[in-house]
Amino acid sequence: AISSSSFPHPFLLPLALSTSSPTSTPHIFTPPSNPSPPLPGREGERVHTERGGMGAGRSKEEGKVKQETKAKEESKEQKAAREWVNRLPWYQGDRAISPTTPITDITRLLAGHANLTIVPVHLIRHLTGLRWLNLSNNRLTRLPAEMFRYLKQLTHLYLSNNRLVSLPDEIGQLSDLEHLWVENNLLVSVPDGLRRLTYLWWLHLGENFITSLPKDI
Repeated sequence: AISSSSFPHPFLLPLALSTSSPTSTPHIFTPPSNPSPPLPGREGERVHTERGGMGAGRSKEEGKVKQETKAKEESKEQKAAREWVNRLPWYQGDRAISPTTPITDITRLLAGHANLTIVPVHLIRHLTGLRWLNLSNNRLTRLPAEMFRYLKQLTHLYLSNNRLVSLPDEIGQLSDLEHLWVENNLLVSVPDGLRRLTYLWWLHLGENFITSLPKDI
């Protein structure tokens, strides 16, 4: 069995499986110093573009109205998810989620030290924009396999210091995952689904009871 008593340091497996990055540097558009003339449209019409001033202010106001409308249209379940996130000890920093912030725009959920015994899939499935999920330092014994179906954008997943006895094979659906921390649990094996995590760079498995790993991991 692999445990903390066997090694001076936690069992750390850095996996350099891809030298490419799943993200790219965004292109920054720099407008010309002199405004360009109106462009001809179909059937001799003239297409005018607004730059700055009233156009920028109006666009900002329209975006705010759309965001508020989207928040109002949230289902009862989405509102429950928002309330659940706001009740967590930690989540995205030190401020509550604004009522006008769409639930799908949340990118970090820090749910450590929340005394969780289960993962509320019916709520967390609405957080489809998550890239960081921290469930460390809870009392979880299992992870529902269906949760990974909704969290396809995750790049960081922290599960350390729980009571997990296994990881579902469906974890392999997290195709963008780069960091996986599962130290100090009750694992005796890891799922074959880890083979599908081609962007995985750090795999932390210390303080478990793992006796073997998949050969081609």
